[in-house]
Amino acid sequence: QACCCAMDPLAYAKAHGEVDASLKRIVAGYQEWGNILASQTTATSRKFQDLDASLLADLRLLQNDCNDLSKVLEAIASKRSQHPEVDDKELQARRDFVVTVQKNAEEMLNRISSTEVRAAIENQRQQAANDPGSRARAAVNDNEAFLRNQQMRQQQLVRQQNDQLDQLSGVAQRLGYTAEVINVELESQKQLVKDLHNEVDREQDKMNHVLKRVNVLLQTNDNKQLCLILILTVAVIFMWFLIIYT
Repeated sequence: QACCCAMDPLAYAKAHGEVDASLKRIVAGYQEWGNILASQTTATSRKFQDLDASLLADLRLLQNDCNDLSKVLEAIASKRSQHPEVDDKELQARRDFVVTVQKNAEEMLNRISSTEVRAAIENQRQQAANDPGSRARAAVNDNEAFLRNQQMRQQQLVRQQNDQLDQLSGVAQRLGYTAEVINVELESQKQLVKDLHNEVDREQDKMNHVLKRVNVLLQTNDNKQLCLILILTVAVIFMWFLIIYT
């Protein structure tokens, strides 16, 4: 992955953006984690327990991503001639970004995993375990959290279904419009075929009349009449040509 990012600026930009987005999300969760830690009993807060577990995992993943980016930047620095698109100023800016992210991640991880914080959380957990009222409140909180999650999921499903119905409605409207256009075009083609058929019938009647005249003329030996027959034959061929190609 490091080599890929080093050779592909778009891949590096994507990795950079993903790290930046992860940091912002983690910082938001870390602030909420700190607020709950300072104002509530962590043992009875399902939200805190979820944040506590997810922050530890996300911060370690973020550190790994930063390590990968650092390797990419070192690869670029060691082969400057192969990466003219990255000047020294840009390279230093990328290094500063990675260092800043690593520092922030390390500070948050150190606090979350510190002995003092872990001891405080464990102490609250033991107090809640020995307090029937706390256990009852924890159960109530768990039930409320479960109901909220289910309600949110149902609302999300309803929104998704509404979006899908809107899309289907739009598709149906477009299909209806397309069907109308096709129907109009079919009616137009039907009329054209009917007109062509009538034209062919008229020309066929004319042709039959001409053939009857030719049949009469063929019974004579007069040269003038034979020339007239030849001219009429050419005219008939020309008329057929016009019928076929117009």
